[in-house]
Amino acid sequence: MACGRFVVIALCCYAASCVDAAKKDIPPRTTSGPSHVIDLTDDNFDDHIKKGKWLVKFYAPWCAHCNRLAPVWDDASVKLKNSVKLGKLDATVHKVITKRYNVKGYPSLKLFRDGREKDYKKGRNLESIVSYGQRVVGEVTRDLKASNFNQFVQEHDVVFVLFEAAAGDGIKLKEAFMTVAKHYYDEHYFVTTAVADIAKGYEIEAPAIGVLKEGELFLYKPPDAGLDSDHLEKWVLDNQFTLLPELESHIFEPLTGRGKTTVVPIVDPHDQKASKPLLKLAQGLSRSRGDEFAFAWLNGPLWHQHIELYALTPGDLPRLLFLNGPTNAFFVCNESIVTPELVTQALDDVLAGRIHLRQSWSDWGKHLMDENGTYLAIGVGALLLICCIGFVIFTGGEDEEDPEKRILKAEKKES
Repeated sequence: MACGRFVVIALCCYAASCVDAAKKDIPPRTTSGPSHVIDLTDDNFDDHIKKGKWLVKFYAPWCAHCNRLAPVWDDASVKLKNSVKLGKLDATVHKVITKRYNVKGYPSLKLFRDGREKDYKKGRNLESIVSYGQRVVGEVTRDLKASNFNQFVQEHDVVFVLFEAAAGDGIKLKEAFMTVAKHYYDEHYFVTTAVADIAKGYEIEAPAIGVLKEGELFLYKPPDAGLDSDHLEKWVLDNQFTLLPELESHIFEPLTGRGKTTVVPIVDPHDQKASKPLLKLAQGLSRSRGDEFAFAWLNGPLWHQHIELYALTPGDLPRLLFLNGPTNAFFVCNESIVTPELVTQALDDVLAGRIHLRQSWSDWGKHLMDENGTYLAIGVGALLLICCIGFVIFTGGEDEEDPEKRILKAEKKES
């Protein structure tokens, strides 16, 4: 009986904690107008989505991240009411649409343009959502002149540029550039310029395509077999981030899943003396070896659960991690002092196969970098709790025997 009461109490406490986790830290609304978010269902989804531009939130009522996003989504619908429509769909109820778009985590945000679906990969705060919505209805490319080119590239960390030539040269290059821009203009900045002096300033000859990362130009090299938009698209996706971005949940998959080994300095940003030299070294290598590797840095203390997968703690930092995102295979340079010579040799050894990335014991790391990692951890916690309860029940579940009964049993044995 005592164990039965313990089971009921433990499960009730666990259920209550899950409900509290889903409700706490919900931010207040910041706009006064009524929400313009439209409730979508299996029945009305297609009729709504087939025309115009929509941002749709797939959510679960019990999801804490979803509940925290709800007022932000309402505020965004007010600010974007004249440009982009916002909808929400309860993925636990309307499973036909949820299955169609392979929604597995909550909240999942998607953009729909005249029915065509695309994942939303920006921040989950109001400013990011509104900025993204405004870009969705903006121009695909911007034609920059000498008067505004420098200001524009200074205001944006990553800008893709088509340097146009006179007399109509480079028509195929422009066609490929526009094809890619039409698909990604809501995520990245694409500009064109026909000003000869701008190309001369970068010491290049137009027509050409390049990407400016924090003002530094990297040129696109068309394949020998001939230019096509698919090759250019791959190059754009390989160069969509700054030289050394911070590795966060919303860029983890697009950065580490591009088929390149990702080089990740894991540092404590508060320890500038130890972290600054390694970050500077990694940024320099990103310039020279960005075609071979992807580069990003990770805030070790912030992602302390994640780095435990690599047998690291915040006290071990800084360290250099080589990571394959899709498989979560990795290699850690355990030297506390990382020199340029050591890193260069390690890069060469990884490419040559002399250093093998070992498989981690599961894909847990990828999920920790995902917002749904919270619920994965809760689920594992619940499983462990149930196992412990079961162990107690089956190994020691009987109530403690009455002392008088034990005495009677002993007397019977003696007789």
